[in-house]
Amino acid sequence: AIAAFEQFLDRHPNDAEFTPDAIFRLAELYFEKYDDEYQLATKEYKDQMKQWQDAGSKGEPPAEPQKKFDKTVALYQRLIRDYPDYRLIDGAYYLLGYTLRAQGQTEEGLATWMQLVQRFPKSRFYAEVWFRIGDQNFDDEKWSDSIAAFLHVVPLKDSDFYDKGLYKLAWTYYLVNRFDEGVQRFFELLDYSYAHKDKETGEHGSVLEEESVQYVAISFGDDGWKRPEWTKLLKGKSVDDPDAEVEVDYVGFAKDYFQKASARDGGKAKPYERDVMARLGQNLFKQSKHVQAVAALERAIELDPLNRDAPKLQDMIVQSWVRERQFDKANAARDILVKTYAENTPWGKKWANDSDARKAAEDFARTNLYSAALYYHQQASQYYNDNKPELAINYFRAASDAYKTYLDKYPHDKNAYELGYYLAETYYYSLRVDDAVAQYEKTRDSPAGTKYRAESALNAVYAYEKIIENKVNNGKRE
Repeated sequence: AIAAFEQFLDRHPNDAEFTPDAIFRLAELYFEKYDDEYQLATKEYKDQMKQWQDAGSKGEPPAEPQKKFDKTVALYQRLIRDYPDYRLIDGAYYLLGYTLRAQGQTEEGLATWMQLVQRFPKSRFYAEVWFRIGDQNFDDEKWSDSIAAFLHVVPLKDSDFYDKGLYKLAWTYYLVNRFDEGVQRFFELLDYSYAHKDKETGEHGSVLEEESVQYVAISFGDDGWKRPEWTKLLKGKSVDDPDAEVEVDYVGFAKDYFQKASARDGGKAKPYERDVMARLGQNLFKQSKHVQAVAALERAIELDPLNRDAPKLQDMIVQSWVRERQFDKANAARDILVKTYAENTPWGKKWANDSDARKAAEDFARTNLYSAALYYHQQASQYYNDNKPELAINYFRAASDAYKTYLDKYPHDKNAYELGYYLAETYYYSLRVDDAVAQYEKTRDSPAGTKYRAESALNAVYAYEKIIENKVNNGKRE
């Protein structure tokens, strides 16, 4: 085919009707030829490199092949020079720029593309070329040039590059700490994605939806975003003092931002607020900002209480309060986790046919109860050994509550026998000796094991003695 087109151009070098098409097609054929040769050379290079390495890497390594499209470039340049009014001339500019960049002449390729967008603003390549110019500037960290290029893409909402341009523009704004502009553009992308979501399958309207949610959440939690009205001065002269210690209300700001965005949209709630708040909560949790993490996670659950991942978020709330050592709140959150996502709850019924979701919720509840009980028990023992009786009693009580809940819910757990003994112990040391007697006797008489039989029998006697002692003491006071 190449030979045939070469012969045609030799016979008709300047035919206004047919020569431009021949040049255009011949350039494509040469590109395909060069690319095939490059792929073959690359394969040979890899084989030679392996042989060179197997031989101990001695001597000079084999030379890596380079992409070269000399005749393709020359043909496109001829077409642009000699036939500027050719019907596919914008395509020639596009392919020339593409080919130059492919062989490593990035600046020359971008310059060719700039000529394209300046000369042919109605070209079908217009949005793509501006996007690729912006993308190259992004890779080169030329942020202003990158933003300028992407701003040519985002007005073109019917383009295949609309969502990609929005995403890259928003990301660039984020990288240069222009957070408000960045989040606004991410919101535009998310609005677009949700508006184009498949109603039957629920598939995203844009493949960049999840990443956009992620960056909105990251932006809300970034200390580089100056929000003085949402910043509390903890230590220092002012919130603007670089050495000051401040606390930013990330979640309050995020909620307010969504509220204002909704107001601008006629009061219509943003359907992605739940996902953003969930991600913000997870980010804050990882940063050990637990109290604010709870606020974000609770907001996410409030917005969609039956969401498939709600148990995961509730579990994170429990862990947040545990890490903050606010155990009453942790226990309350744990009760919600256990009761709200069980089999016959609204959540359980919605996901009744999703075995993975139900198992995950059950595992969260089970693991949470088990870990909490052991944690409280360990802390109680530590306080007891440190001669801190009030703290020890409180923690023994929290441990016994957790053990009791766990054993009631999972009576056939493989560790039930051992946990039963722990329950008796924590009853005793939390001064609930009546309950301790009953549990010691249950463990003593259990057919599930003998490990704690003797200790349970003896401790039951001690518990009885404690009951008698308490009654005697109460009688004396009376």
